[in-house]
Amino acid sequence: MKRKRLYGIRKKLIIFTVLAALLPLSVTGIILGSVINRQVTELNLENYTYSNTKMVNNFALIQKSLEELSEGYIASAYIQRSLEQQPLSPQEQAYVNRSLWYSNNQYADTCFFLDNKQNGYFYNRVAAGIRREELLPQEIQKMLAADYARPLLCYSRLEIEGKPQEGLFLLRNIRK
Repeated sequence: MKRKRLYGIRKKLIIFTVLAALLPLSVTGIILGSVINRQVTELNLENYTYSNTKMVNNFALIQKSLEELSEGYIASAYIQRSLEQQPLSPQEQAYVNRSLWYSNNQYADTCFFLDNKQNGYFYNRVAAGIRREELLPQEIQKMLAADYARPLLCYSRLEIEGKPQEGLFLLRNIRK
């Protein structure tokens, strides 16, 4: 079997035609790819910027609502009474506990309050002899000691009534 070989002008013409076709196609592909890449990058940045702005604004709204909520707790006459040195009657303790649950609270799942007499107000009941050091982890205690009356949002794990609870906690240190 004999093979036909291309010699001379035919070989040059085929090579020239192939190169003439591939060169503009490759240049067009490179330009088109870079334009599409730039457009997709700009679109992604625009979408992420919008999403981030929306998320930050929602977080600021939640933080403001939680701050107002905690200010409402502090202004409660029963909470203020619990900060005094005299012990509370059982009825006053029930009022303190009810004042924690009566608010218009759409952001917090649970609420508890520790007074300065080692009483804890949890889930519509009062527990005596709760030491702050036993309930709150060290990093939360340090944050509360550093910032008085300023609401703090922190992610941590607390053990409340023997059940570990992990989440975002709003903490506020108040004094009479």
